[in-house]
Amino acid sequence: MDERYGPTRSQRVTDVEWITEATNRGEVLICKDRAIAKRPLEAEAIRHNAARVLVIASAQLTSSEMLRRLLDNESAIGRAARNPGPFVLGVDVAKLHRIQLR
Repeated sequence: MDERYGPTRSQRVTDVEWITEATNRGEVLICKDRAIAKRPLEAEAIRHNAARVLVIASAQLTSSEMLRRLLDNESAIGRAARNPGPFVLGVDVAKLHRIQLR
């Protein structure tokens, strides 16, 4: 977020805003907050923008461990990314799993 919006502005960007902007750029979204699929405004933004979202939901993971999960699931992520959204997928140690949108 800091790289895209700058360190000051990134603190004020709403989830709805970055979901919309990133999806419009054709990006697959990666986040750490599983609740993004449960909060009404964010879930609606995912649906409305047909966002493709990957969630690495564990507060205890280091950045190296998060990267390892992404790399270990690289093939499955590549296949999923070719599908149209909307979807939210959890990235586990050895597999992806669907997270239901609210």
